[in-house]
Amino acid sequence: MTDHQSAEDGDTLPGMRTGRTGRTRRMAELAAVVSAATAVAALVLGLFGLIGAGGSTRTPDASGGSSSMPPAETPSATATETPTPAPTPTGSAGPGATPTPAPSPPPPLPPGWRRTDAAALTTSLALPDGWKLKEDDALRANWISPDGRYVLGVKRDSTHGSTAQAASIGQLAWYRQSAQSKMYDLTAESRALDQRGRDAVRLDLDFRWEGERTPSRRIELFVAGERGQVYQLLADDLRPDQASALPELFETARAQLVVDTP
Repeated sequence: MTDHQSAEDGDTLPGMRTGRTGRTRRMAELAAVVSAATAVAALVLGLFGLIGAGGSTRTPDASGGSSSMPPAETPSATATETPTPAPTPTGSAGPGATPTPAPSPPPPLPPGWRRTDAAALTTSLALPDGWKLKEDDALRANWISPDGRYVLGVKRDSTHGSTAQAASIGQLAWYRQSAQSKMYDLTAESRALDQRGRDAVRLDLDFRWEGERTPSRRIELFVAGERGQVYQLLADDLRPDQASALPELFETARAQLVVDTP
């Protein structure tokens, strides 16, 4: 029995060793296959990860959707505002503003003329020698030539507005009311001009004074002052003819006119 068992043991041990070896080998091969599959799966997952990292990123928004805006371009929560400079008030000398230049002084007086101040009217003008003051009050001042033919005068008020245009229109409308102005058969011509850097209006009038049969002629200048009032310079010829000196008188007086004097 013992020998038989020993013989059987001698017959079966090699087979058993062979079976165990085959199973071990198959397990090793299975392990190698699993390991290879795991490596392939890891490689595939890694490739998907690289593709996802290089593609478009879509970040969820607050409503559950998504935004395709790259994170670097996403606006910040707090907006930054650039303050707008306050406008410079009209007439003020702000930074870089060019101040209004002072008017140039009048030209030298021509021979036979003298300068006269109308202090109550804050103006000055020039008159030919020998002229006499005819009227002088808080509204106007008039001078008359020695022969009584010509009149030069200045006036200052705000009755018809604060601009030369408004004042000339209002004054002309009043002249046309003959019952008040005592001017009849009136014809007028108006034109804008520059008075030493200021807007001005010139009126040329032909008319007849009440009770007179002969015509009269007037040239009048309107120029606005700085205090809301308008200055008027007038030159009258009470006996106009072809030899009238009225245009020269007016132009010389106009060149010498200074308004807004202290």
